[in-house]
Amino acid sequence: VELLCRSGFAVLGFDYTGFGRSDGRASLRSLLSDALCAMTFLQTQKRVQRFGIFGLSIGANVALLAAAARRQHVAGVAVEGLALHKELIYGLLTTGSMGPRYVETIAYEGKPPMPRPAHVLHPWRLSGGLADIFARVGTTLFYDRTEDPRAVVQALDDVPAFFIHGLEDPLLPFE
Repeated sequence: VELLCRSGFAVLGFDYTGFGRSDGRASLRSLLSDALCAMTFLQTQKRVQRFGIFGLSIGANVALLAAAARRQHVAGVAVEGLALHKELIYGLLTTGSMGPRYVETIAYEGKPPMPRPAHVLHPWRLSGGLADIFARVGTTLFYDRTEDPRAVVQALDDVPAFFIHGLEDPLLPFE
């Protein structure tokens, strides 16, 4: 936010209901409506007709959904740490780490390949079939909108989108 402001942009930053300094009860189901309310505020109170959207971590998925919902007003969207919720839950249930994880080593120029560490969150394991069922049910129960972000991006075909993710994030895989 500070960098954008110093670059001459007007920025609206907000906390989701119940997150940060915001009152109310935190719920994953209200994230998209909160983002859409912020966009409505810009349009009705500040008379901003086109704007860019940035989302970080859990806000990355919300930013894509909000951009798709108000596509005609979005000049561009940038997201950092986008998550495929079903795949993350599936990985947690089958390996104990958020998934998917396909890359096992990372090599930097001039250095030997290094193993890519996984952040194991728990020791339990479920079979693939059972984990798939729980992952599908889990995303439906905990998120208001469970669209696969890849499908949402297809709906944004005329909106510039920038995706950012670090290679060495041990918790949320870049895959």
